[in-house]
Amino acid sequence: MNSHLPQGGSTETMPMLWTLLLDAPVGIALLDPEMRVLMLNSLMAELIGLTSLEYVRHHASEVFRDHAPAVLELLAQAASSGVSKREVQFDILVQGRSHRWILHAYPLFDGQAGPGYGLLATEIRHTAESEAPSVLINSEERFRLLAENAVDMIYRYRITPDPGFEYVSPAATTMLGYTPEEHYQDPHLSSKIVHPSDRLLLQTILSGAHSGHPVMLRWQHRNGNLVWTEQRNRLIRDTLGRPVAIEGIARDVTDRRRTEEALIQALEAERHARHVAEVLHSANLALTRSLDADHVMVALLEHLSSLVPYDSAAVLLLEGDDRLVFRAARGYERFGSAEGIIGLSVDVGADPVLKPIVERRRSFLVMDTANATRWQVRPGFGHIRNWFGVPLLAGETVIGVFCLDKAEANFFTPEHVDMAELLAMPAAIALQNARLFGEVTSGRARMRALSERLVAVQETERAHLARELHDEIGQMLTSLSLALTVSDRMPVEMLRERIAQVQRQVNQLTTQVRTLSLNLRPAMLDDLGLLPALVWFTRRYGDQTGIQVQLQHAGLDQQVITPSVGATAYRVVQEALTNVARHAKVTRALVQVWATDAILAVQVMDEGVGFDVELALTAYSSSGLIGMQERVRLAGGYLTVESTPGEGVRVLAEIPLTPPEERF
Repeated sequence: MNSHLPQGGSTETMPMLWTLLLDAPVGIALLDPEMRVLMLNSLMAELIGLTSLEYVRHHASEVFRDHAPAVLELLAQAASSGVSKREVQFDILVQGRSHRWILHAYPLFDGQAGPGYGLLATEIRHTAESEAPSVLINSEERFRLLAENAVDMIYRYRITPDPGFEYVSPAATTMLGYTPEEHYQDPHLSSKIVHPSDRLLLQTILSGAHSGHPVMLRWQHRNGNLVWTEQRNRLIRDTLGRPVAIEGIARDVTDRRRTEEALIQALEAERHARHVAEVLHSANLALTRSLDADHVMVALLEHLSSLVPYDSAAVLLLEGDDRLVFRAARGYERFGSAEGIIGLSVDVGADPVLKPIVERRRSFLVMDTANATRWQVRPGFGHIRNWFGVPLLAGETVIGVFCLDKAEANFFTPEHVDMAELLAMPAAIALQNARLFGEVTSGRARMRALSERLVAVQETERAHLARELHDEIGQMLTSLSLALTVSDRMPVEMLRERIAQVQRQVNQLTTQVRTLSLNLRPAMLDDLGLLPALVWFTRRYGDQTGIQVQLQHAGLDQQVITPSVGATAYRVVQEALTNVARHAKVTRALVQVWATDAILAVQVMDEGVGFDVELALTAYSSSGLIGMQERVRLAGGYLTVESTPGEGVRVLAEIPLTPPEERF
């Protein structure tokens, strides 16, 4: 047996195996040169009816008193011959059952402490007594098989005087890829191959900490693989209580650890999936609960923070064909840049980051704005180092973009983008619904305001007609009635004068009735067509207002213009020039009319004082503009009004030549 122990050790070397053999299925006892018992394992103590500590340091004759003569003779033979002896058989009654055992004795040699002895009790199980010797193996061979064929690595590490391994079992080669000899040759091998994060833990183990407690360590196998081991160590002290060695067993638990990690990852994935599902459910409820676009955008940014840990975020809505406008923001106040963001407009075509999002309808991620050539630094956004934007799609149409950013570069991952995209569709649907609801609500308000204005205009026109009929035409008819009242005695000359006066009044009355009729609807519009009616109207308008109107036209004689289309175009010119006379403060205006195969276009321009179009339309303060809009809309066309205070007005109406009900 001693041939398998480290050379130069002491009797303390044997406890190195004691950790492994304490519960072995054989009875084991170790004795010093004076045949005093040093250690008993649990089975040997059970066989002789003692505890393992009850007779430590007692002579073998006291400990094995029931079989003392045979045991002492066996030990003497082993001592004199120098080889193991197995010549004692005896029956032992344990828990009411008789067990037959064979006792082995073998010498232990140590260069410093002198010879010692080992006793090994082996039970004969299901074997005839005559066959017992053939099934028993040499005790030294049995120890070797137990230690060197164990799957776990058994080791003893010397703390003093020179740190190093005294024993490493062959399992080290399979477990770590390094042979026992390599451990003996390099005392620092363990520190080199242990995982860097576990080096401090290894040092605490080698210092004697964690004795008796399982400890997890990670090692780097020679082939590069990571190996997890569970270490069970025991601190060995000398007679003065000083630590001299560490004994232990290392078990490869890599597969178990991988299974645990896979389970942890699966549980974490399940927890994350559950969290995402809860956030999506809550977000869907919040987004669909309101038809107010501002509430929808606030809910979007709030629930995004539960999926992606951003620093600041914003929602930009597409207004027109090429402008993205900031309509909601969150988190910018942390960086002192919250003011001035809402309402900020960005030209999509000129922005190299937003442009691909809108054109390709795909998200765009900037890992580090400091190194991104596409990134444009804007006031209020200087804190951004990591950014990504996600399109808001209503069907295939981009209605906006929401963007998230971080003050830390390279923080966001593609998984963060995927998480944010989960809210893009419900948010876009909610925003589209809010926009449609707003348009319906606004349309109803416009229609209500228009109806009220039209009623007011009708009442005004009726009052005007009533005044015209009563004050002018009524007075003339009364005068005519009086003039036609003649006396039989009236002189002929006076009668002639009276008749001439009546004729003049009838002519004046005819002119006023014609003027009134032309103001309501010129007959030439129906009789001669749109162009003659516009020529007459612009000349008459110039004579009445002093504003010179330049009329330009093209293609009108090549297309069939229906009376309804012509009337719509005429009313647009009439109303636009009326507004010029009332508000523009100019002496000239331009009217352009042209026809293509599909549309009739009318454009009226002036270079007057101008006005705020959006304010005028939303406040419903201009019945003329609203009336033009509704008239053109009913004709299936589009009306565009462009103006800026101080820069004039441009009114463009595009009216389809084919009425809407005839296009199918």
